[in-house]
Amino acid sequence: MENKSLSKEELIAQLKALSEAEAPESIHMGAMCYSPAPPPLRKVKCESCGQLIEEFDWMSSRNGIKKQVEKIKALGYDAKVEHICADCINKLGITDDDGDAFTEGLYYVFYFKTKEQQEYNIVQCSDEDAYKAVLAFLKNELSYTDYYDATHLIKDELDVIKKMTGISIE
Repeated sequence: MENKSLSKEELIAQLKALSEAEAPESIHMGAMCYSPAPPPLRKVKCESCGQLIEEFDWMSSRNGIKKQVEKIKALGYDAKVEHICADCINKLGITDDDGDAFTEGLYYVFYFKTKEQQEYNIVQCSDEDAYKAVLAFLKNELSYTDYYDATHLIKDELDVIKKMTGISIE
């Protein structure tokens, strides 16, 4: 069975329908976990320039982000993710939520576009759950389960969908 990706207009209509959907009766809230000590540092190569950067070893668990992006691509969308250094992210002109340039470390940069879009929506996002929200939206699901097994409704994640895909109801 071949997957057919939706157009931007179809995704906007789908997002509007999901935002108006009735919430399920019960939502599992998940668990809270605590880490007793910071993990060790490891050297990781920037996927753009090859520079070696140190990051905490727990970040290696973020390969789930790449798995989510592969699932998005399997639906027929033009999407990719890069794990890049502060120098490379700044060259892209991306700033943090306060509008400041990135200073050090590695960051995940997500690229997304529908078939008819010429330009990628490009955003820095190291939150695997944001990718899960996008995947659930693109699959027209009402909710997704986060890293801690809590359920989130897509209608409550409209800002995440807009940030990640550039698609909104407005």
